Amino acid sequence: MIKDWLTLYFTPQIGIRRFHHLLQSFTDIHEILSADNRAWQAVGIPQSAQSRRDDPKIAREVEISLAWLNASPLHHIITLDHALYPPLLKMLPDAPPLLFIKGNPTMLSEPQLAIVGTRHPTEEGKRHSHAFARELSMRGFVITSGLAMGVDGEAHRAVVEANNRTIGVLGTGLESIYPKRHQSLSESIIDRGGALVSEFPLGTPPKATNFPRRNRIIAGLSLGTLVVEAAKRSGSLITARLALEYNREVFAIPGSIHNPHAKGTHQLIRDGATLTESVADILRELSGWYDSTLESKSAPRAESTPNVEPDLQQKPVPSLINSSISAPPNAPLNAPSDPTERKLFETLQTPLTIDELVERLELDTSTLMTTLLTLELEGFVTNIGSGRYQQTLG
Repeated sequence: MIKDWLTLYFTPQIGIRRFHHLLQSFTDIHEILSADNRAWQAVGIPQSAQSRRDDPKIAREVEISLAWLNASPLHHIITLDHALYPPLLKMLPDAPPLLFIKGNPTMLSEPQLAIVGTRHPTEEGKRHSHAFARELSMRGFVITSGLAMGVDGEAHRAVVEANNRTIGVLGTGLESIYPKRHQSLSESIIDRGGALVSEFPLGTPPKATNFPRRNRIIAGLSLGTLVVEAAKRSGSLITARLALEYNREVFAIPGSIHNPHAKGTHQLIRDGATLTESVADILRELSGWYDSTLESKSAPRAESTPNVEPDLQQKPVPSLINSSISAPPNAPLNAPSDPTERKLFETLQTPLTIDELVERLELDTSTLMTTLLTLELEGFVTNIGSGRYQQTLG
């Protein structure tokens, strides 16, 4: 069965959107692969994809993946129909059809809190990342992040040092740890009972377009996302915006008005994120998900040390479901050079939703989301609310 999933996964021009469409159109994965090209065409799969079904590269990639799977009891490939596929991630409209996992796959179904932020945090930002990650892990949460430099690495390291469990979601294949200096950290994550996760083939190198896709998995796995420090056009804000789209909570730690890496978190707070000064602020919003037997432990305040008592009188901030993150008003208006990005950019002269863009451009959802998030980061496109996007206005 896993071989069938891998075969469809590696079939050229079968992206996430078409993969999901085929799953909905046939009884199971075996029927999909057994169906002839006429049956594929009948459910809307174009000739260009049908003609690639016999590509010899498919069998080679499947063989490589199966050899990796069988090489270690720590190696896992979890498909969308598997009992261990994380239920929160499965709720996403563009949930990965399969996940490559190294470590403990059961961690992906445990209550998780994502911690994200800049790759270049201040010393204060590093302390906050470390203190919040450690304390939240002590409260029973699995801490999920992207194994990047800066805030991500500090969060993972704090949990490892506390001998607790953390999940690193990669924007590369599992055999291409990035950054390389986190190779040792990634091994420690597995040693402590955590896991590394990727939707990308094993040897996939770091590519800029893969990291927004990685961010949707971080947001999708987690009950909430804590943004520690982030500039106004940071990838962390994209993770936060995705968390909102998935109806998850978003938390943001305020910082100095003179710190450029606090601009993004301040914008999140203005848009309705929970202003977070202590772990108690997070537990209040996510009550019922953490281990109450650990509730007596002290919670770290953002401006102090882990042993300072939290201010329990702070009122919770309203839900963020309808908020949006806008690009700076002075974002550049010159068109992007990449052909796919340019086509999407030109289509967004008027506000459109994701569904409308998928229909007009005939792109799979994963490619569309990756391109859209890239344009948003570069300031070409703005999320104007209500699930609509448009070219950034000057």
